[in-house]
Amino acid sequence: MLNLISFLLMVMITIIRIRSGYESNPLLDAGLLILLGYTLSLLMKYFGLPGVFGYVFAGIAAGDNGLGFISETFVENIVFVEIIVVMLAVSVMTKKVFSNLPNNEYMKNLIIGTITSTAAFALTIGFIAPLQLQTGSKIVCGLFASVFSPLIMFAAQDNKSSNDSALQIAFGGMITAIIFWGVVTAYAHPENPDRVKLAFMPVILGATSAIAGFVWAYVTEKLIYDNSPGIRNIYPLAIIFLIYPLINFYGLDVLLLAIGIGLYNGVISNREQSFIENSQIPMIIVFTIFGTRLSMEKMVALGNPGWMFAIILTIFLLFTKTITILISRKVFSLPSLSFPGLSMFVPYGPLSILIMGRFLPKLRVLLKGEISGSSLYSVFILSIVITIIISIFLNILVNLFCRKEHMG
Repeated sequence: MLNLISFLLMVMITIIRIRSGYESNPLLDAGLLILLGYTLSLLMKYFGLPGVFGYVFAGIAAGDNGLGFISETFVENIVFVEIIVVMLAVSVMTKKVFSNLPNNEYMKNLIIGTITSTAAFALTIGFIAPLQLQTGSKIVCGLFASVFSPLIMFAAQDNKSSNDSALQIAFGGMITAIIFWGVVTAYAHPENPDRVKLAFMPVILGATSAIAGFVWAYVTEKLIYDNSPGIRNIYPLAIIFLIYPLINFYGLDVLLLAIGIGLYNGVISNREQSFIENSQIPMIIVFTIFGTRLSMEKMVALGNPGWMFAIILTIFLLFTKTITILISRKVFSLPSLSFPGLSMFVPYGPLSILIMGRFLPKLRVLLKGEISGSSLYSVFILSIVITIIISIFLNILVNLFCRKEHMG
């Protein structure tokens, strides 16, 4: 009841602010997003769906493309906070991935993720080869297809699920996709005589960033965590704030740096889980902001050809990834994953937006012609929305089937 009263109060204050023309308050906007995300997550869980869908719908509803409860400039001004929280979420997710070592299935799952990401990249390019698109646009579509979003799988688990196999597969697929994006971006500039060497730089940069994160986590644990018990509840967030100013200065990758931190926490560190790591607030912030970025206006502007292309591309990606994972696990003599698990890590999420936002502007040389980078970006956003809707539909079907079996 208290949650409902608080939510209604926040909505009332926001409506009054909008109608009166008062200048927006970032704290009020952030509070509304968190509270709305939490409330809708409870609604999703009531219907047997993962709470993460409630976070996404909260962002869509409250954003400028929905009811407009939050200001237009809020998402632009909160980019710094968003990156910090994404890094925190990725480090916690990585800790979860590596916390169960040694595990006989662990390396097999990472390899399956790599195989699936590679297959999605290659098969997508082959699938759309007959279309009247330039080669560069087809390659970018293949890069998009290769991306996994283990963060959405991790958020869907609510930190309680034992379905670690799916998370490990998605993690391996995400790392492979980041390498693909980096290599293609470096190799896409024919004017550079050393582009072959340049193509290997993303791998070197990624390894350097991960190692830097690993070392940073070790040093800060010894110097800060062990000697400052007063900040232990916010320690994971504090060390990311401390290293963030150095990221651009040294040219490090934010995602792989966070992965390095999580790798140390999962494999070496014996410290207890902190309050901020156990809290759902970081996930709520990440996925509600993700929801505000799903622009319905741009998707509608694509027209019938864009919608048909996005729908066909999405169905092909879902089929390709699901079948590749099932076949790969059978080849490796691993038990089949549950259907809800499959439907949860195939969809894309905030990491996809982050990766595309970073690399797409650098691939403009590949997108000269009848389709622009912004149009492809809108197609990919629409594909993300469609995969989320399909995932919800599949989860509903599975829940209904399980209820019938239980009643029978």
